[in-house]
Amino acid sequence: MRKLLFTLAFALMAMVTFAQGDHMTFKGIPMQGPLNAFVQKLKGKGYTLVKTEQGAAALKGKFATYDDCLVIVYAEKGNVSSVAVMFPEQRTWNSITNRYYSLVDMLTEKYGTPETIEEFSDREPGDDYLRFHAILNDECTYASKFKTQNGGVILTMAKVNYNTASVVINYYDNQHEQAKKKTMMDDL
Repeated sequence: MRKLLFTLAFALMAMVTFAQGDHMTFKGIPMQGPLNAFVQKLKGKGYTLVKTEQGAAALKGKFATYDDCLVIVYAEKGNVSSVAVMFPEQRTWNSITNRYYSLVDMLTEKYGTPETIEEFSDREPGDDYLRFHAILNDECTYASKFKTQNGGVILTMAKVNYNTASVVINYYDNQHEQAKKKTMMDDL
């Protein structure tokens, strides 16, 4: 019996260790390897390349049933590190919060309960017009952070330009974050 328990415990530890070696995925694609290879896989899923710059690529396409989303893939030291999705721009508090809370509900169903911050830098404005302008003036923070075994997802609302804002989802990979932290710690 003791041997069986030891074997089961060892097998469980091996599975956990193996799972920790996995990368976060975006659209089923592991967030690893060169930027160009990741972009090619996204193009294979129907995304259109808009622009490539040093360490980043922007693509357009459908995401979570929303058309015209902007997907930005970031790479550090030649490897994909995170992916951000900017949903189509909104012009009202009601429209942006409806989208935000709809996505919070879906992400909660998939990843579990998030850590959430929903606050205004001063007191909460008295009407929706002023609440929306609080986003545009960087006077409020709405963010939900979901942790997974392989990375995480952060959902926010952010200013796009002087009169529009967008809901943004950022996916990040734990292995990349751990390697970056190790480099930082080595420097200290």
